[in-house]
Amino acid sequence: DLFKRLSYGELSNLSIGEEGSGEIATNSKAKIIEYANDGLARLFGRFVLKEKVLTLIQETSVTKYHLSNKHALTNTMGPLTDIRYIHDHDHDPFNDDLLRILCVYAADGSPYPLNDRHDPFSLFTPQFNILQVPNPNHGYPVFISYQAKHDELDHLNEQMMINIPFVLEAALISYIAHKVFFHMNGQDNATKAAGHYNNYEAICFDVLDKDLVSNSISTSNLKFEINGWS
Repeated sequence: DLFKRLSYGELSNLSIGEEGSGEIATNSKAKIIEYANDGLARLFGRFVLKEKVLTLIQETSVTKYHLSNKHALTNTMGPLTDIRYIHDHDHDPFNDDLLRILCVYAADGSPYPLNDRHDPFSLFTPQFNILQVPNPNHGYPVFISYQAKHDELDHLNEQMMINIPFVLEAALISYIAHKVFFHMNGQDNATKAAGHYNNYEAICFDVLDKDLVSNSISTSNLKFEINGWS
């Protein structure tokens, strides 16, 4: 569907778009998917389009928790010296898709203060993927709500789903078109690239201004996650 929309629309006059036939040239599909992954990364960083919860079990000896798959229970390949304090499951493994920590909750559902040096109960985020717990309580969980990435698209699997709100589909198309024209020589192509990028920015601004993707909603499955922990 992505290839078809680009071929019929923004890339219809280019050989890469097979002159509007509804197809993308075979030797250009990997490039288009790379541009799509770049666009999805930007959109998922700009808007909270995917929010997930990570369960972390505190260790007495650890105050800085690196939120990496190498510390996940499902990672059985890493060295035994890596403490597995991230308690994930085989049906939902943690795959390093964290963009930003949003909130951290205790087992009773109460939120921890974050980055407040005047609060003795505050936790800290010195880096985007590190949670600092100054006084860890061994064996007790904390639940980390985080902004997640979109799954990487693979040009060899054209049946992969692109999970974005309808109102941002045109923004993704415009971003991909911008990248295509940006990498083509000539002032005319540079002008077209700028036009597509401006359209991308205008759509994003409108969506944000009208809160069309409910960018301010809280995690929906956090209570389920907390109640299910034992």
